Amino acid sequence: VSERIRGFEAALDEKNLPKYKLELQNYSDEEVIEKIRNYFTENSKISGVICNSGHLTSLFLKAMRQMNRELHKDFDLALIDTNSRETEYLLDESFPTIEQDSIQIGYEAAKLLADLLKEGNAMSVNKKVPLLCDLQNQD
Repeated sequence: VSERIRGFEAALDEKNLPKYKLELQNYSDEEVIEKIRNYFTENSKISGVICNSGHLTSLFLKAMRQMNRELHKDFDLALIDTNSRETEYLLDESFPTIEQDSIQIGYEAAKLLADLLKEGNAMSVNKKVPLLCDLQNQD
C-alpha cells in the first residue's frame, strides 16, 4: 500500500495537483464516515479522490451524501481495488476503477516463492513482477 501511495503522489506531482491524505485504518465504519465528513468540511476545496478499496469507496460516498455533495458535480472519484466482489454493490455509481486480477497476483507470488525455494540465495529477492491492470468505467 505504501508503494501505491508513493505512486499516487508522484502522479499528482507530475500534474501539479495538490495532495491531501487521510488515514482511515483501524476504525469502525461509523468512525470512518465521521472522519471523512470532518476532513472534507475542513478541506472543502478537494474535488478529486482516490479510494483504494471498494468498501472505503462505499463509506466515502455515504459520507459525501450526508454532506449533500454529489459525485461528478462536487467531486470526482477513482477506485483501485483488486476484489471485484468489493465493488459489485457500487454499480449504481459511475466512476473509473483500476482492477488487478487477484488470481494472477496469487499465482505470481507462489511462482516467486517456488523459484526462491528452488534457487535459494542465487535468486534476487528484490525481483519485481509487473501485473496488468484493467481500467474500467463503472456505468
